Amino acid sequence: MIRLQLLTCLLLSVCWHNIAASQTQIKYHKTTGFDKDFPFDEPFQIKLEGFDADTPYTQYRMAFRHLDRKKDLNKYKSDTALYRSLDSFTIDFTTNGIGVYPWFMKPNEYYIVDVTQLQIVQASEYEKKMVINKLQNSSSFQNEIMKQLENTSLNNFNERNLGALIEEELNSRGFIILDQPDTKSSQALSDSLKLDIGRISNRTHTLIEKWNNLTTTIDLAYGETISPYKSFVDSLSKHTFPKSDNVNPIGIKYSELDSVIQLLNSTFQVEKMTNIDPDAKQDVQENLETIKETIRELRLTLRKLPENYTKLYIEKINFGRVLGSSKVNEDLVEGNTNRAHASISQTFGWGFSPRTSNGYLYVGYTLFFRPVNYSVPLRNIRGAWQKAKAITGLNLGFTLSDIETNGYGEASGIVKFLGNKGLIVGLGIRPYHFIKLDINGLLYNISDPNPLVTHKKVAFTPMIGLSLNINLIKLFQGDPNSFTTLFKP
Repeated sequence: MIRLQLLTCLLLSVCWHNIAASQTQIKYHKTTGFDKDFPFDEPFQIKLEGFDADTPYTQYRMAFRHLDRKKDLNKYKSDTALYRSLDSFTIDFTTNGIGVYPWFMKPNEYYIVDVTQLQIVQASEYEKKMVINKLQNSSSFQNEIMKQLENTSLNNFNERNLGALIEEELNSRGFIILDQPDTKSSQALSDSLKLDIGRISNRTHTLIEKWNNLTTTIDLAYGETISPYKSFVDSLSKHTFPKSDNVNPIGIKYSELDSVIQLLNSTFQVEKMTNIDPDAKQDVQENLETIKETIRELRLTLRKLPENYTKLYIEKINFGRVLGSSKVNEDLVEGNTNRAHASISQTFGWGFSPRTSNGYLYVGYTLFFRPVNYSVPLRNIRGAWQKAKAITGLNLGFTLSDIETNGYGEASGIVKFLGNKGLIVGLGIRPYHFIKLDINGLLYNISDPNPLVTHKKVAFTPMIGLSLNINLIKLFQGDPNSFTTLFKP
């Protein structure tokens, strides 16, 4: 019933049912006109032309949506309000570029088809440089890394823990990590981090010792000035840890050391502070400066971490759109050649009329209230009402042999140009495309048995028949017809 044409717009549709298959071709990256046919009442696949299965990290998605507007599509093609989003769904394509359309289309529907190509490509040098600079200049991000180092034994230190934090931050900024950092560079940075952390650990250990010695010499009158800073160092002094290059003292808050050092330095600038051994004070200040410098070096090392990711990727989306419809193009009853809402089937059968006690060959046409796709079985039609309209029709035809009598009088044809052929009207029900059960009425004229009465009466006789739906023209042309489905498993 439907003839699939070449579509030159967006995708390659491969329509199939079991073994039989037909093709429709469209180019995904172009947008063209609206007179494009999609199949209906049949399952089918969609294949993108030019799909490259070897292209890594590429994904295609397609969404079919119904259009509310049935006229002037060219005028309203950009009006997104026309799309019924509730009917939308998405197809994920397999690695060979094929996506399965999960539903069956109904005839005479307009569709909007959106195709997106989601491809992951390597970021440019400029894009990579920009995002790395942002990470390096982000104090909040640097502090997050510093916090990662807190309460971590260097024996258990793993640079991948920091790498995961960096990757998470890069992902939040729209970048994708597909390749591991350079192993050699990663190991060098890891060793540098361990060295810096070890130096900070040792200096902090020394600082605590010096601080404890110093605070014992401070006049009690100034204890209030020292207490906010003393509590922090006191919390460190509760932990016992060796002075080593490979152990991180539990409790050191690297993210806070900068501010603590500044506060401690400002404390020593208080002029009222007396009774402090100048050498002890200088010793503490030197330790503070050393720790401050070491932390600065640590931060410089941390700044280099994002540079270790030499390959960053971003998502690139290509978008295409095409409008199409599941139009019917033959056996029309109403509408025009592109918008049939019913179909006519030629019929040839044999029926029996009890009143005439005769069987008759007959031909005619059956009007069905819904177009069907002869390429697929009727069982594919979804919905009881849709199926009822497709299998039930009105019959109109005539017998091929003359009607002579019905047992009560001489019979003759009711239509002059048909001679003595009987007229057939009734209802047809087809379980399959090619065969139909007919419940008809046989109409003819009957003469009165009284020879003095010349007036003829119209007689109506029930007739049960079985007929074949045959479109002879399409049959000889080899086009899809009612017998096509006989060869479908």
